[in-house]
Amino acid sequence: MKIHGVAAILDEMPLTPVTPGISPEDAVRCMRVLGTFHGCMMGLVHFSGQTGWERHTGGDEILFILEGETELTQLTAEGEIRQTVRKGDVVQIPAGVWHSQRTRSPVKLLFLTVGEGSEGSATTPTP
Repeated sequence: MKIHGVAAILDEMPLTPVTPGISPEDAVRCMRVLGTFHGCMMGLVHFSGQTGWERHTGGDEILFILEGETELTQLTAEGEIRQTVRKGDVVQIPAGVWHSQRTRSPVKLLFLTVGEGSEGSATTPTP
C-alpha cells in the first residue's frame, strides 16, 4: 500500500499559468504523477489559464476538482458542450472525446488518465 499526502504535495506545487501552446517542458511543471496502475496515470495538477485540447483514446479520464473552478469544454459531433466544474466535482470524460479547460480561479485537481493513446492539440481539432 502506498499513501500519498495530497494536501502536502499540492502545497509544494507551484501555480503554473498555462496556454494552449504551452511547451511540454512547462506543462510538466504543473503536474505531479503519483503512480500508475492498469495502464493509467494518477496525478495532481495545479494550474490557471486555458489548456490546449487533449483526448485519450485508450479509455475514459477522471478529473476530481480539489480546489477552484474551471469551464470544461468537450467537442462532440453535435458541437461544443461547456460545463462549469468546481471544488468537489468529479468528471468522467469518455474515451476519444477532445476536451480543454479554461479556469475561472486557480485549479488543483487529481486525474486518472490512460497513458496509451493520449493526444494533444494547441488548436481546436475536429471531433
